[in-house]
Amino acid sequence: MSGKTLLVEPGAIFANRYRVVEPIGQGGMGRVYMAEDLRLEGRLRALKLIATLPEEREAFIREARMLCRLTHPNIPEIVDYYSPNEDGVAAIVMDYIAGDTLAQRFDKFGRKLSFGQVLQMTIQLCEVLQYLHGQAPAIVYRDLKPSNVIIDSRDRAVLVDFGIARWHRPNAVSDTLQLGTPGFASPEQLLGKQSDERSDLYGLGALVYFLLTGGFFAIRRNRHSEKFVVEAVPRAFREMVELLLSEDPSHRPKSAASVLEHLLNIRELGASGEGSFRFDASKGGGNSFIKRDVTIAAVLSAYPGAGATFVTLALSSALSIAGVDHAVVECPGGEAEMYGLLDGARKMPARAQFANGACQRVAGPIWREGRASYVPLDPFRAAQAQCHCVLDESFVSFLQKLGAPLVLLDVSSRWEHPDAKEWIGNIADSIIWVADCYPSKWSLKRQQEGASLYQAIEGRQAAAIWIANRDHSFAERKEWLSMFPVAPLTALPRFSEDAVLKAIWDGAGVPSAKKDKELYFRSLKTVLKRIVPAGVAKDVLTANTAYFS
Repeated sequence: MSGKTLLVEPGAIFANRYRVVEPIGQGGMGRVYMAEDLRLEGRLRALKLIATLPEEREAFIREARMLCRLTHPNIPEIVDYYSPNEDGVAAIVMDYIAGDTLAQRFDKFGRKLSFGQVLQMTIQLCEVLQYLHGQAPAIVYRDLKPSNVIIDSRDRAVLVDFGIARWHRPNAVSDTLQLGTPGFASPEQLLGKQSDERSDLYGLGALVYFLLTGGFFAIRRNRHSEKFVVEAVPRAFREMVELLLSEDPSHRPKSAASVLEHLLNIRELGASGEGSFRFDASKGGGNSFIKRDVTIAAVLSAYPGAGATFVTLALSSALSIAGVDHAVVECPGGEAEMYGLLDGARKMPARAQFANGACQRVAGPIWREGRASYVPLDPFRAAQAQCHCVLDESFVSFLQKLGAPLVLLDVSSRWEHPDAKEWIGNIADSIIWVADCYPSKWSLKRQQEGASLYQAIEGRQAAAIWIANRDHSFAERKEWLSMFPVAPLTALPRFSEDAVLKAIWDGAGVPSAKKDKELYFRSLKTVLKRIVPAGVAKDVLTANTAYFS
């Protein structure tokens, strides 16, 4: 660690206990690292290093003790703290929370979350504020903003970074420090006046307004021309947001408890169908859980070796160029190939999430590279163990909790298993069939089974797409293309053996020179148009044309 720069290299040991894995965040108050707790068998922690001034030493100790006694499911547990050293560097150690910040999730979904998502998150944050304000004395958080909220593996909104939280001083006329984030801070904070519990309520309103308007700040709003981009926002909720955003604190709701009561009433009306929105509260199998906030595009090989994995990675490259956040998931039930293909031993972060048999929750960090999140099968588990992961509602929930609006599910030939075939037919928003120019394994039985799955997809008006893989000029090309049940939407050319070998040994999966990426984008842009959720990318057909200039 270098003085007050707070820079720590991966592998460094802090306080003879915490091994730094990688940086996970930074701000004006410090840097945060993922670390392994060596005393507790490598349990993941978030290690926050903070640069303090000499006069802040006592305040830091007092506030660290305050945080250590907080216990709430939507607040990370503080497990340890270290007083400022001779360089003024202090540390707080807390439980690591796997997930996206609300800011990341908001951007991934095209800056438009559903009202159900926003309402549920608002309820959870209001419960946290009620808990904080109920302490003696009350704790005022003072910095509600999207980057300070993490959506965890259970879809909980977890409030992090208590860097400027303070006990409320009832008799003070101003705060000791004028802190807060412009756009979300209350007017009294920006003016340097004393903040109290009602300042947090303003922050909650500003956060909700930001989410419902597609990213506009409440401080610039015009009450008579505001436009929520999210559909089905009840009038009662709109009115509550306006009250929260009152410039005069005395005009805001009196407490987080009263706001929470109002929010729960709105949710109850919506769930009963009496309000202007409705939750999808259905349970069970089949189509009962089609409504969700993730789009699943399943990529299938018409027969083993047709190239579904290659096409999946080519689609991922094209989506990245188009600026679309997405996850690439290897479907359970077969051999683990993606880990080796992408050189996971070298590139996959420590403790990152696999798509293994424990599909109910996201337990670790996600392997991310640019716009793509990779979730391969665990190569250290036997293939037989992989098969025990049943494709059911829990797997849909697992995919949703990855935090990407679009999932490319590399099914390859696993669709031939009856349970997988039924699940894909009921759940996938689109299926992308891949067949290459070596169709010796395209048996009559596989054609018949594929046709029934194709009909199931079309029967519920989901997209069914064919891609001709390894296309090139040869005498029987016309006959080959006539074998497809419908004309292929597009074709990917055959790459040279040298290019494919280099991609494998480089851990890229597919040839990744700039000209190759341009080819993927131009060849697959019509497929992207069919599978990218509305609102996530403005127009994937023209996205990032500057990339090729």
